[in-house]
Amino acid sequence: MINKTALTVIALLFIIIFFGCGCPDVQETTTKKPGWYIPEDYGDQYYRETIRILKEMWDNENGHLADMTSRIATTINSGGTVIWDSNASHFSLYDTDPSLSCLPEVGMLSSTKFQGNKENIDKLKKGDILITNFIWEATDNAHKRGVHVIGVTNSYFRSKIFSEADNFDHRSNYNDLVLEDISDEIFDSHVTGQIGLVNIPYIADRKVGPGIGTFMGVLYWLTVSEVANKLIKSHDAPSLEYAQKYIDILFERLDRVYKEQHDAIWVAAEQTAEKIDNGSALYLDSEPKGVMSSGTGMSMGLMMTNHNRGGNEAWKHGDVVILADVTDNPNSKIVEQARIAKEKGCFIVAMGPSTQDQLKNIADIYFDNLSPEGYGLFEIDGYDNKIALVGSVINNVINNIFTIQMVYEMNRRGLYPKYWSSYIWVKTPGYHEWANWVIDKVGY
Repeated sequence: MINKTALTVIALLFIIIFFGCGCPDVQETTTKKPGWYIPEDYGDQYYRETIRILKEMWDNENGHLADMTSRIATTINSGGTVIWDSNASHFSLYDTDPSLSCLPEVGMLSSTKFQGNKENIDKLKKGDILITNFIWEATDNAHKRGVHVIGVTNSYFRSKIFSEADNFDHRSNYNDLVLEDISDEIFDSHVTGQIGLVNIPYIADRKVGPGIGTFMGVLYWLTVSEVANKLIKSHDAPSLEYAQKYIDILFERLDRVYKEQHDAIWVAAEQTAEKIDNGSALYLDSEPKGVMSSGTGMSMGLMMTNHNRGGNEAWKHGDVVILADVTDNPNSKIVEQARIAKEKGCFIVAMGPSTQDQLKNIADIYFDNLSPEGYGLFEIDGYDNKIALVGSVINNVINNIFTIQMVYEMNRRGLYPKYWSSYIWVKTPGYHEWANWVIDKVGY
């Protein structure tokens, strides 16, 4: 006679055979992430937006640039003073270093400190020119004194050109002024009110990837090149002779870097993401210091780079060290840094001219910035030194493409690094304290 337990087992077997097992097949029902989850590699987005904004600025404002640089040269030649104060960004702050060897001996004044030209700005008088993107007491007072102020649109400060939403996100500036209030004319750099260039799914409120420094740096060197020529040739200088050469060289080299070194950059980004996943720290240094500054503290940039770890004394075996140089000097500061990193067993990603043999031989991965001329792009009649710098700009673009593509690879591995906010954002207080705590805890 069959007992109740046996009947229950038989009944269960019948249900399973007749209806099938109710447990889902994990392999068959696992949902594949849809195509829009990460629609495009971050590195591709960054490059595309960089080129778009540069082209818009050049195509729409080259006539304004021609007129502006003629007036700047005339002012300097007549004994007036011109100050370049349009360096509200980490990268361009260092590319405007007045000690660089690729500047005309007599030209625009500049500095390497945020609002660091106050003493000189306060000396400007009617007839002098100030090119600025800072809205602060000194620039407002200069405008009131009759100094001709050329305001350059920059994502850090409010402008009537920006959308209402972008301006609303920015803290109000000095005396609630916008750029137009302190300027006699506006040079539209065609940047937006967003400092970053790339939409990343896990950061919903803003774009990331610092771009402003590149655009301010390019505008500076376009202006320097053109003014240098016009200081010598005056009214005989062909319009935009050297600015046109500069932008053509820049676009051609960026295009080649992107097409010819794309795969190498992407492989390096993947390798670096894996190392960070395994606990490696990330470091960055450069000469000039613009690439380093942009990559270690600029708004919408990675917070993990050089995070609370000091200089090269903190580097340890397996850490990732990014190095950017513009010279082929075998004993440059960056080559010395590379030697230290090599001795410590770090993974070195470097960039610079193809002629920088020492750095290239030491590095594990090397990107060619296609700028072998180093400090001094143009030979202009009337100058003993060469004028203008392009290698630093290209290094900055390469590094930003590489590091934001690295973040893409980190995201694919479930790692979500923190980005700097900015002092100009309304809701910044408290965010950095929390984000730094997270980085101290997990490394990114």
